[in-house]
Amino acid sequence: MPAFTTSREFKHEKTIPASREEVIALLQDPQELCSLGPLFKSLVKDEKEEHTYWITDRLPIFGPIEGSTTFKAKLLPRSDGVTTDVSAALGTKLKTKYWVEGKTDGSCIVKENTVVEAPFVTMPYVFATMSKAHITVMENMAKRWGKAEQS
Repeated sequence: MPAFTTSREFKHEKTIPASREEVIALLQDPQELCSLGPLFKSLVKDEKEEHTYWITDRLPIFGPIEGSTTFKAKLLPRSDGVTTDVSAALGTKLKTKYWVEGKTDGSCIVKENTVVEAPFVTMPYVFATMSKAHITVMENMAKRWGKAEQS
């Protein structure tokens, strides 16, 4: 890790009222997954690198003032979900694993583990923005199939 950089870990899970297979299919579809994000603006496939995309998100600054940021993301399908590797501005990096566990009632649990690396001066902003957005992704995923159980 470069000097003046710190890392933090974020974990979250949510019960989704859909089958494990349906949720894995959504996680492995980059457009569908990204469009669940509250800051998402656009997704463009990188023609040179497999599983790699350029994502543009809104960037909240203060109140109604916002900008945008574009970053490179590699989304690798796994048998139980997807892993993502993001390289963003100022050396910010996110490594996320989403995986899905089936439940006996036909629903499933989506679990996330994200490690964020960022310059220590930007970490509070980066971590707060990322964690809020990732929680909303799972809430929006649950809404797609109806009301989710609290988890």
